[in-house]
Amino acid sequence: METIKLFQVLNTLTKDELSSLGKFIKSPYFNESPIIVKLYEILKKHYPNYNRIEKETLFGSLYPAVKFKDKKLRDLYSSMLELTEEFLALADLKNYPLEEKKHVLNQYSIRNLDKHFEGLSRDIQSLLDKMKVKDSDYFYSSFLLKKDTRNYFEQKKSLGKRGDFYTEINTEIDSFLLFFIYKMLRYYIEQINQQKLYKHTAKLEFIEQISGYISTRDMKNEPQVNILFTCLMMLIKPGEHRHYHNLKELLAGEGKYLNKDDLKLIYIQVYNFTREKYIEGKEEYLKELFSIIKQMIEQDIYPREHGYMTAQTYINFVQTGLQEKEDKWTEQFMEDYKHKISPAGAENAHKYCKALLSYRRGDFNNALENLAEVKIEDFYYYLRVKNQTSRIYFELGEYESLLSLIDTFKHYLSSTTEIPDFIRSRFSDYVNYLSKAVHAKLAEDDLQLKMIRDEIEAAPVFENKVWLIEKMA
Repeated sequence: METIKLFQVLNTLTKDELSSLGKFIKSPYFNESPIIVKLYEILKKHYPNYNRIEKETLFGSLYPAVKFKDKKLRDLYSSMLELTEEFLALADLKNYPLEEKKHVLNQYSIRNLDKHFEGLSRDIQSLLDKMKVKDSDYFYSSFLLKKDTRNYFEQKKSLGKRGDFYTEINTEIDSFLLFFIYKMLRYYIEQINQQKLYKHTAKLEFIEQISGYISTRDMKNEPQVNILFTCLMMLIKPGEHRHYHNLKELLAGEGKYLNKDDLKLIYIQVYNFTREKYIEGKEEYLKELFSIIKQMIEQDIYPREHGYMTAQTYINFVQTGLQEKEDKWTEQFMEDYKHKISPAGAENAHKYCKALLSYRRGDFNNALENLAEVKIEDFYYYLRVKNQTSRIYFELGEYESLLSLIDTFKHYLSSTTEIPDFIRSRFSDYVNYLSKAVHAKLAEDDLQLKMIRDEIEAAPVFENKVWLIEKMA
């Protein structure tokens, strides 16, 4: 049987949700069609294998004395789909009590029920005051409540007596500004994060105005905004380490006031910042990086895609654990979390990490075997595999094979346009210096090796710089 939209939606429902949908459909208030009730009862018996139902058989059960008409059945599917969508919308609304109350408040306003409106306004404000997490939804709800309350009661007084309401508009504006600032800070952080991964230029058009507003305001009552702003300053001014240290202090003391999505966003930025500093050669950041990884795992706020840990995150966490010489922790992490990666990429990521672990243990042959099984899905995997293979060839003294690999590596780096410039530069410097080192090794020229080593030590940070210096000692 062909794919039906209704069946696709029903397949996502749990048994309890399907049962609740039945109560919804059987309610005369929402549905007056007995034939849809009958359709629901038939489909319920086939949960979750709806596509196995023959449409002619289904039609005959619904309309015993009627000749099969495909359009009639499709129209019935559409009607039930509309009811299902309405059920899902109402179910989702239950997850947002403030939103639900806001609609009731609007009805009280339309019906001029002053006491009801005033009482519900107080209830909504009480709910807002009790909220521990104050995110953009909080600030927006606070703004709407102030606006709706002012608009409603303002109209109840004559024009000459409305002045009091305009003295309160400043708090309304403040709530709107905090909502706007919260959203913009989040957008800015996300844009800068993506800018580092892809060829994308972040637009920070209002950053000066936002900075000015925050600098003149006591942000103690809005720690969430303060955390986001400090995070943005860390990203914009990476050379000023005070923002990084301030952010860590804020997270330790005020992080509990962030919702989980925002907490994850901030921790990812702290993780990326710390990792970049370590890659730049600042060894003291390795311990901090490993500590941040453990915090992200403990709080379940690591990067995800479609509910799964990203393969990139899995690999980076493993690399950091091995660099920190936490082999036991790393091996346990690899086993515990390999099933939490998207099934499409889990085996590839796990194979690559097994190669890293084998390399760490000095089992170079096993490392090469695992690397050979890694599928090159994108330029990240290409760089990972070639990078690790080059290190193994160097360790084994297989210089001819290494020179061949370096040639293909150089060509790939120069011809692949998708690679961000900072990554291309990092790896290009590595293969160039590696090539010099290999030729000096083949020539058995110790003086040349020393000169290359001195040149590498004086060079800006590139991929494997510390490793290459150690291997040339």
